[in-house]
Order: sequence, then structure tokens, then C-alpha cells
Amino acid sequence: MEVYFINNINQLKSAQAITKENDLFTRRNLPQTKLYNWRNEDDHRVIEGILHYPPNMFESKNLSLLVLIHGGPYLASLNRLELVWYNWASLAASEDILCAVDRLIKDGIVDPHRLAVGGYSYGGFLTNWLITQTRRFNAAMSGAGVVDYASAWGMMDIPILLSYLAGGFPWEAPNIYQNEAPIYQLDRIHTPTHIITGENDNRVPTSQSYILERGLHYLGIPVKLISFPKEGHSMPGNPWYGKVKVPEELKWLLKYGNQSLNNNELSSNSERPKFAYTLQ
Repeated sequence: MEVYFINNINQLKSAQAITKENDLFTRRNLPQTKLYNWRNEDDHRVIEGILHYPPNMFESKNLSLLVLIHGGPYLASLNRLELVWYNWASLAASEDILCAVDRLIKDGIVDPHRLAVGGYSYGGFLTNWLITQTRRFNAAMSGAGVVDYASAWGMMDIPILLSYLAGGFPWEAPNIYQNEAPIYQLDRIHTPTHIITGENDNRVPTSQSYILERGLHYLGIPVKLISFPKEGHSMPGNPWYGKVKVPEELKWLLKYGNQSLNNNELSSNSERPKFAYTLQ
């Protein structure tokens, strides 16, 4: 973001920046993007996403893939692979995501042995759900994602939205609250999972992330939880936390993104007892 100066509204197109806070990005070779469409073979719905290619690798083949799922759940963005859904069950949304991965593999764009998935908020919930349904992802990054519908409904600041998405209150739609909650299928997870949460999150209570971490710990799945102090759902308080969050996630991808190594080979003994820690 830069500061621009104009004398009147008619000068918008010719406005000149008077700051250069992000000049570094003008000197970098940034990723290139392209629209990507695929079809869900079950309902024949055509879905649009955006592919980000690594610098100097535009339209290359056999690449690693990180499926980054947006939050919302009503949201679209121009800087990520986006999947837009409207009041769909988690099962339907996960099918759309897996169809996209299948198509990318079929087109030769991505390497089927180097797949990862992640997301924040609703994207975190879908990440949690996906890794209970498939083993194809080598690594997962879950940010502020729900794992237990009922307890989330009781603690979040917008329970009416969850009731709407689930088709009723917990006592009105108990099967939905249980059948689509990842917590009841945690024993199906085999994917090393990195978890991010804000200590003061009222939208998706931090307890949801701790439940996920505890379950994976007892199941022996590589897991790491980072809880940021005094941060809410979108973590707006301390921008320096980004200098912790992003490198930690990148290290996770580098460590677990190669399917040719199993979890025992990738995990040190020091990681096994407990992964959760809080930044001070």
C-alpha cells in the first residue's frame, strides 16, 4: 500500500505515489496467475479458480501444489486458488476441491506426490474436513478452523450463521452437526497438520484448534499448534506475527511436502510429546 496525491478527482488515473514503502516488490520477479476452470463430474457444475505459478515457472508442468481455501464462507479473492460456494455442505465443497486436484494432475500441471492443503476460518474448517476424507495431501495447514460444530455454535459470536449453514440449531439438526464435524472422524487423519489460532478469537474459539491438536497428538500424527497472544480472528493486532506465521508454515511445507518419506522418517523424537506452544 502506498500514499498517492492528487489535486482533484479527475487526476485519479495519473496519480503519483509519494511513498515507496513497497518498492521492493517492484524489483522482485513476482508469481504470475491464470484463471483455471474445472467441472465437478457429479453435478457438472463448472468452477473457476486462480492458479499462482512460482516465479519464472509460468505454465510449467509437474509442480508442487498448495490448495489454499478461502474463508467466509462467502468470499472470493484474486490472489489465491479460490473455490466459491454458497451454503453447501462440507462434503459437496470437498468434492469440488478434490475434482480440481484431479484435473490439475490430469493436465500435468501438478505432481500428485507433492500436494498440500490449507486455509483459514472456513478454509481451516474445510482443511480439517478434507484430511479426514483423503490421504492424498502430504501436509495440511489449518487456521482458526472448526472441528466440533456443536461446541463452536455455543461459543462463537455468530451462532446464527452456523445454524443457517447447518440447517438448524444443534437439537434440530443433530445428524448434520455430528456427521460433518471433523472431530468424530479424527482417527481417519494421516496428514501432518500445522495449526494457527488467535488467543482471543471470538469467531472460531481457540478451543477448536486445541481440540484438533490434542486429538492428533493422541493419534500420533505430526502436529504443531501456534497460538498468538491477544489476537482475534483475523489477527489484526500485531503485524509482526506474520513474520512468525508465514516462515513457520513454509517450514512445515518443506518438511512434510515430500510423499516419498514417511512420517516416522520426517519426525524427530523431540516433536512427539507435545507440539502446542504460545508465542510470548
